[in-house]
Parts: sequence; C-alpha cells; structure tokens
Amino acid sequence: MHSSARTSARSAARINAETRMVQRREREYNHQVKWNNQVRYYKSCEKLANKFDDWTSPRYYETSNKKINDDKKKRQHQETLEKRQEKLKKLLDEDDRSFQIELMVRNRQSYLKKPEVPVEVLKEINSDLKLQEEERRKHEAELALYHQWRNNNPIVRYHERKRTLKDLKLSWLDQQIEKRLERERAEEECRKQVEEKKKWIEEEKKKQAELLKQVAEKKEKLQHDLSKQIEELQIRETESARLLEEEEEEAKKLFELNQLENERLEIERKSKQREIALENLKMHKLRLKRNAENVRENIESEKVLVNRLLELEIADKIEDERKKNEVKMALKEFLGYARDQQDLEKKRQEHFDFVFDSEAKVVYEKQREVWVEEQKARQTLLRDVLDTVKDQINDKIRKNKDIQRRVLEERQNTLKMLEEYDTDMRKTEEEEARRKEQWKKEIELQVKEKKVKEAELKNKYLKQNDYELEMARKEEERLRREIVDLQRRQGPVRHARSRILF
Repeated sequence: MHSSARTSARSAARINAETRMVQRREREYNHQVKWNNQVRYYKSCEKLANKFDDWTSPRYYETSNKKINDDKKKRQHQETLEKRQEKLKKLLDEDDRSFQIELMVRNRQSYLKKPEVPVEVLKEINSDLKLQEEERRKHEAELALYHQWRNNNPIVRYHERKRTLKDLKLSWLDQQIEKRLERERAEEECRKQVEEKKKWIEEEKKKQAELLKQVAEKKEKLQHDLSKQIEELQIRETESARLLEEEEEEAKKLFELNQLENERLEIERKSKQREIALENLKMHKLRLKRNAENVRENIESEKVLVNRLLELEIADKIEDERKKNEVKMALKEFLGYARDQQDLEKKRQEHFDFVFDSEAKVVYEKQREVWVEEQKARQTLLRDVLDTVKDQINDKIRKNKDIQRRVLEERQNTLKMLEEYDTDMRKTEEEEARRKEQWKKEIELQVKEKKVKEAELKNKYLKQNDYELEMARKEEERLRREIVDLQRRQGPVRHARSRILF
C-alpha cells in the first residue's frame, strides 16, 4: 500500500511537472503572439502616420497641384491637337471636294466654248478688291493707334491699375479667406489627430494596465507554483528522512539477526567442543547426559532467536503475503516443535539415568544419529526462515535505496524547477521594466513630435501671413507713390472723349 501510494504520488508529481512545462510553453507562445501583434500594430501606425504626414505636408499639395496642372495642360494640348486634326481633316475634305468639282467643271468646260469677260467688269472687280484692302489696312492702323494710346495714356493706366489693385485686393482677401479656412481645416485635422493620439494613449494605458494585470497574475501563479514546489520539496525531504530512518532500522534489525545467528553458532561450536572432549574420555553414559543437555541448550537458544524474530516483527515487514504467512507459520511451528523437542529431551535424559554402562555405547551411537537428524531438520527450518527474512530485509533495503535515489532525483528536479521559476520571474520583471521604459519613450516622443509640428505649423502660417501683408502693403504704397507722381507731373486730370467708337 505504501509503495502504491508513493508510486501514485510520483506519477502525480511527474504529471504536474509536465503540465506546468506545457503551461509555461503555452504562456511563452501566447506572449510571443502578443508581442508580434504589437509589433505589427506599431508598424501599421507608423506607416499610417508617415502617409498622413505626406498627405498633410505642403510639398504633397504642391506636387498634387503641379501634377493636376500638368494633366490639365496635357488634356488641353491633346484637345487642341484633336481639334486641329479635325479642322485639317475638314479642310482636306473641302479641298478634295473643291478639287473634284473643279476637275468636273474643267472637264465640262473643255467641251464648251469659253465665255468672254468684258474688261470693264474686270476693272470694276479690281477696284473693289483694292478698296476692301485699303479699308482693312485702315481699320488695323486705327486699332493699333488705339492700343498705343491706351497703353501710353496715364489716366487709363491709372484706372486699369486701380481696377487691377481692386481685383488684387479681392483676390488677396479670397486667398486670406481660403488660407484661413485651410488653417481651420488644418487645426481641425490637428485637433482630430490630437484626439486620436489621446485615444491611442488611453488605449495604450488600458493595454498597459491589462498587461500589468496579466504580469501580476503570472507572478501570483509563479509564487503559487513556487510555494507548491517548496511544499513538495519539504515532502520529499520528509520522505527521504523517513526512508533513511527505515533503512537504519532495517540495518539494525539485520545486524541483530546476524548477531543472534552468530551467538547460536557460538553455542553450537561450544557444544561440539564439549562433545569432542567427552568422546575422548570414553564415558558414553555421561556423554548421553551431556549431549541431551547440549541439545536442550541449543533448542533454547534457537527458541530465543525465534522469539527475538517475533519481537522484532520482521515477518510483518514482508510485503509478499504468501511468504509472510509462510514465515509466521514456520516460526510458530518451530516454537511448537522446539517445546516438544525440549520435553522429549527431558524424558530422554531421565531415561538415560537408568541405562547401564554396557548399553551406553550402543544407545549413544543410535541416539547420536537421531540427534544429528533432528538438529539438521531444525537448522534447515531455521536457516530457511533466516534466509527468507534476510532476503526480505535486503530487498527492502534495496527498494528503500531505490526510492531514496528517486526521491533525490525528484528533489533535484524540484530544485531545478525552482531555479527555472526564479529565472522566469526575473525575466518577467526585466521584460516588464523594459516594456514600461519603451512605452514611456514612445509617449514622450509622440508628445514632442506633436508639439514640434504644432509650432512649425503656427510659425509657417504666421510667416506666410506677415509676408503677404508686407507684399500687399508695399504694392499699395508703390501704386500710391506712382499715382501721386503722375498727378504732380501732369496737373489736374482732364478726361478726353475718345474718337474711336467701340
């Protein structure tokens, strides 16, 4: 029962160790999966941020506008080419039709007589063509004079500049409104980005809190497993101490058993020496009495040995029930046989008192054979019992040593697992500290980048507005000085009526 309990305990410990190892590998795998997900998440965020920066940068808008203008020019050029091709195609078709008609007319007129045109008609046509040419040249000259007058007239130039300045101011106001709207859109986008950053920071804080919770649970579980392993280690040490005590007890019993056997052998040796001494004296009747006493003493020493075995309860330690019952029965039978033998030897000794000296030698020789047979039977029975008991004790000691060796191996494995738990705990703490430091650096970097971008955007808008205001002020001042100079040079402005009708 003890052996089966220990076997079940060992198997349970081994199963627990395997379960913990599997759980640890699962935790490592889950941790690696989470880490890969976070890396992919940060990479995607970085990619989106880079795209967002590219989309919101002035260079992107300049490139987009340039590309749009280029596409627009290409489309216009393509449309112009298509229109030109259509016109050329129409001209070619008309020319072809005219050529065909002319061929038809010529072919027809070749069969007819050519009409005669009067010279007066030709002169009249020539004079009309000359008048049309003079009118065209006159109109072109008047138009050129008008443009020259308009370009050189300061009043017209003043009004044109005033109108251009008004359009410029309106355009500038439109630009300012557009820029203000663009700035508001940029601020709104920046505000959304800040809100997204805050939201991301909150999510990261939640993830960090969840991660801290998981780490705390992991630490608690490791502490629980550690305390459990310590308890198991204490149980192993207690079991080892108990096994050592049992081994010492079994060794002590074996020593006592060997000592009793040596005492019995010493008694047999002394009885043999006395028998040899009596044999040398040739006193057969005395030898009968002394041998009977020696037999009784041997039986008594054997009884003492058997009683000592019963007192030590060695038979109860035998695990095999059949052998245990056989040993117990053999010990009881030996005690009964020894009592009967003692009674028989007592009667024999009384009988030897009435033996004559002449019969003593014959009786001694016969009785000696009986004693030898009886002693062999007792020694055989006792030897079988002692050998069985010794084998059982040695087997138990061997099993105890095997159990101690396994307990020692389990203890070493437990110590190794404790070291692994300690290493895992230290790695977990180092990883947690490194993750906190990395998260802190990322937050600080993002806050710093946000502040730098806001400052750059604000400075850019301020510089651009100042530059545009300064340019508008300079242009207005230049126009004002030019108008004042013109008025100072020409005097009061007199509006002349144009002779050209529009």
